[in-house]
Amino acid sequence: MWATNSSINEVIVSAWGASSGADPVDSLLHKIEKWSASLTHWNKEHFGNVGTEIRKLEAQLAHEREIQK
Repeated sequence: MWATNSSINEVIVSAWGASSGADPVDSLLHKIEKWSASLTHWNKEHFGNVGTEIRKLEAQLAHEREIQK
């Protein structure tokens, strides 16, 4: 799903471009944390909670199958 949305590129570039000091390890960890938080927020903003929606639809489908039996 993410690959189909062009705004993901901006989120990745912006989060990954952030720098937090001279120590390369600390900088990498900071970038990963910022990237993760940015992607989590972006995902919820653009796609909502897909897992919950899938479970809800699966329950509806199971209910419809029971009715058909």
